[in-house]
Amino acid sequence: MALVAAACSGSSTSDAAASSTAAEPVSTTDADAASPTEVPTTAAPTTTTEVPCEAPPSGEATTDFAGRERTYVVQNPVEGIVEGTPLVLLLHGFTSNPERILEVSTFDELGTEVLVVAPLATGQPSSWEIGPPPQPPEERNPAYDGPDDLGFLLDLTAKLQADYPCLGELWAAGLSAGSAMAAVFMCAEPEGLAGVGLVAAMIPAVCAASSVRPMWVFHGTADIAVSYEGGPQTVGDGTIDLPSIEDAVRDWAALGGCDTDEPAEAVTLAVDVIVRAYGTCPDGISVQLHTLVGGNHNWPGGPDDQLPPVNTSISATCVLLGQMLGRDGAPYDLCLT
Repeated sequence: MALVAAACSGSSTSDAAASSTAAEPVSTTDADAASPTEVPTTAAPTTTTEVPCEAPPSGEATTDFAGRERTYVVQNPVEGIVEGTPLVLLLHGFTSNPERILEVSTFDELGTEVLVVAPLATGQPSSWEIGPPPQPPEERNPAYDGPDDLGFLLDLTAKLQADYPCLGELWAAGLSAGSAMAAVFMCAEPEGLAGVGLVAAMIPAVCAASSVRPMWVFHGTADIAVSYEGGPQTVGDGTIDLPSIEDAVRDWAALGGCDTDEPAEAVTLAVDVIVRAYGTCPDGISVQLHTLVGGNHNWPGGPDDQLPPVNTSISATCVLLGQMLGRDGAPYDLCLT
């Protein structure tokens, strides 16, 4: 059965926004009052060689995949590609588009040191085929009527890596249905994938253990499109049952080899931001959930014309860039407002 985690656009026209004030981090745990001293992080290698390399043209581009023209948008680093520049696959939500996800995520402003490629989904309306790979015809999402999206994303990133060898690690991130698709992309174990950022949607941990990469999850407790508490989720003409976000994150951590017998460590970063992490994981694996208290179905730290309220205490993109660019230590000092 295909697994679809959201059928909601990553944008809204409302100007309302959440107003919250960042507090000094206060440590707690889900089980008792024991306090960890820091949030576990997985830092990516830093870029050290400042030699300009060939880069793809910025702006809209097309490529042929499986006999069909596919569109994507490229955003190059401000200073150009250097050896080790991260490649970020950024996926939009249901009915949205590449330009909007660049804006909503603020990668258009903050992603100045990475190469971002934002493809366009071609299902009608603009939607991704979401389900655990591989997807034989009988398991395709019945609400999806487009071509092989997963194959396209794998082909596109592989071509970019081959054509521009200066590119470093591959990352994937998305909002809403794009977040679920980023998880499906991880399940396919693409070459060089270093981690994923999942905002406002997940899929259950149904993939191979070998597919798990570091995961940074952001989800609002008041999400009206993909409930934080889980339960029935309407997808097209059907309904599927999703686990709660906390259960889904625990299941992914367990699949990745983390010790989930004990509750995840929890640190309160702000009055409306709690980060939970399983501290005992295999080398190179980190699974973290950023609970946005009172947050809705949107990108935290993004513009206020998303579905309100928008969490303004933390920038999800800042956190992800901290990992992609290998900034030392926990990234939160720079990412709390």
